[in-house]
Amino acid sequence: MFPLNPFAAPLQERGRITEEYIRRTIAGMDLAGPYVVIAPHTALLHTAAEHGARQQGLSLTVFETPVVFGSPENDPVKYAYALSVPQGTPSHLTAMAGLLKLLEDPGFADICDTHDPRRIWDSICLHMM
Repeated sequence: MFPLNPFAAPLQERGRITEEYIRRTIAGMDLAGPYVVIAPHTALLHTAAEHGARQQGLSLTVFETPVVFGSPENDPVKYAYALSVPQGTPSHLTAMAGLLKLLEDPGFADICDTHDPRRIWDSICLHMM
C-alpha cells in the first residue's frame, strides 16, 4: 500500500489529526482493501474519529499522475481527500453532505485540474460552508 503521510500531512501539521489517525487509516485500507475509493478517480482517506481526529479538517491532493488503489470500478485515483471530523461533532454529517455536493459538481474536477489553490479553496468553501 502507498504511504498516506503526504496526503494527510496538512491535517497533521495543523494538529487536526494524530499519527495514530494516519496509521489506522493505512491499516484499514490494508485490511479492507480500497474502500476509501468512493467515486470514479476519487478517494476519501479516513478512519474512525476515536483514532485521533482532533479537529475538523479536509485536505485535497490532486495527482499529476493518477494512482491505482485497487478499485476495479473507480481506479485510477486522481483526487485524494483526507477528512477529519472529531467524535461527537454534529458537523460530521454536514461535512459529508458538503463533500458529496462537491463531488456531484461536474465543474469541480476541472477546477482541481487547474492546480490553482485559491480557485480550489473558493470552490470548496462555496460547497461546504
